[in-house]
Amino acid sequence: MNMLEKLASQLRDTYPSAAIKIDVPKRSEGNWWLDFCFGPNSAEIEWRPGHGFGVSVNSPPKFGDRSDEVYATVEKVFARVKELIDRGANTEAPPEFFSR
Repeated sequence: MNMLEKLASQLRDTYPSAAIKIDVPKRSEGNWWLDFCFGPNSAEIEWRPGHGFGVSVNSPPKFGDRSDEVYATVEKVFARVKELIDRGANTEAPPEFFSR
């Protein structure tokens, strides 16, 4: 079981009625994706081996956008997603370093 699958297992145990879908990459070094939906709350989590987790919770996805927040461990990403889902809160996209 890899780190994203471990996270999915923790989310299933915590939110048994949630819809959870994992997208597996075609290449072993590619990005994995987890889509989570629990009532009105949703999360999109990206995981790349050796690079950590990107997270967007209750944040409307826009094609090509980066994740709102980044975490290194399953424990940290699980705690943050649980906090946001339980409060019905959302992540916010980080400010851009350069404006055009």
